[in-house]
Amino acid sequence: MLIPSHSHLFGGWVEHGIFGGLFWIGMLIVMIRALGAGLFGIRTARPVEMLAIIWTIWNILFSPFGAEQRCFFAIYLTVATILIRNQGVPPEPQTSTYRST
Repeated sequence: MLIPSHSHLFGGWVEHGIFGGLFWIGMLIVMIRALGAGLFGIRTARPVEMLAIIWTIWNILFSPFGAEQRCFFAIYLTVATILIRNQGVPPEPQTSTYRST
């Protein structure tokens, strides 16, 4: 029987050894890069994107790996990779549909 853990990082480490821990350290690095891209990149992130990134960092470090988090982690990882990918892309110009006559 495995000991209970209170984070994704230590849960992966306990269940799968050092490589399980390394996986979550890699995911933590991706999330921290996404946090930096969202805060300091050319395109700043929307609040819901930042919430997803911060929530995932919290889950990796402190929260147990619940059943619903298995589904949401993939979505949050996708949001993070999109933020990192769009870091160097300039924002689109805002256009107005209002026409004055």
